[in-house]
Amino acid sequence: MANQKKYANFDASITMRHVEHEIDKILDRYLEGVLTTDEVRVLHRQLDDDLPSGDVQAVLDRIELPADLLEQPTVSVQTKAYQRRPAYRLATPPSAARLRLSAMYGTLTLLLFIIPCVLYVFCYVWPLRQQQKMVEQYFTPYNAASYPINIEDAAIATTWQTAVFKYNNAAQYNAADYLTAAHTFETLLAQPFEDIYALHFYIGVSYIAAHQPSNALAHLAQVSTAVTPLRQQALWYMALAYLQNNNRVSAKNVLQQIVSTPNAYRQQEAKSLLAKLG
Repeated sequence: MANQKKYANFDASITMRHVEHEIDKILDRYLEGVLTTDEVRVLHRQLDDDLPSGDVQAVLDRIELPADLLEQPTVSVQTKAYQRRPAYRLATPPSAARLRLSAMYGTLTLLLFIIPCVLYVFCYVWPLRQQQKMVEQYFTPYNAASYPINIEDAAIATTWQTAVFKYNNAAQYNAADYLTAAHTFETLLAQPFEDIYALHFYIGVSYIAAHQPSNALAHLAQVSTAVTPLRQQALWYMALAYLQNNNRVSAKNVLQQIVSTPNAYRQQEAKSLLAKLG
């Protein structure tokens, strides 16, 4: 009997030391922050079931736990996890008012893009095209044979004849042909040409046919203010160049000057064009 009691006490002592060792390991995990709340509660129940009440109290005195861990949870873990989930709501279809507002914004954006384009076409492109058609209707290149020029220098005379040939043989209102003629005439500007205003005049007319009204005006302006037999002709072509350059006001002013001058060059055409311009 004495041996049995001794062995029983020995077994209980081993069991107690094993339990204390396991509790120490769990406590170390708790202090390291690894032990979860549920594991702490399991530890509490295990101590309550396996150890005598006095031993349980002694062990619990060694564990410094927050007060809430010593109470039974009132909300399940699953419920808390569900509460922590982000709330996802099904997308509700847009209301009719919102759809109408979106359609209105879309229409307004489209109109803000279309209206400037329409205004540009009707206020600039369309009038410019109409004026270009009027220029094509009234433009006729001046006949170079009607204004002969005597040139003594053989080299200059050859260049002049070449330029006049290109000018006279250019296809009707062909930009490339007249541009070539204009460049040939311009090579004579650096030469001691006898009638410099005749050069500027033919260069200006060629640039109108080449659809370069700004260059045409630069040359014709020098002829229109000079004392030369080509002055009246230069005014007529200046009016066409202004119109081609979308300058209706200046074109009408020059046309009125032609109409008011007796026996002016292309006076009837100037009246007709002035009436179309209003």
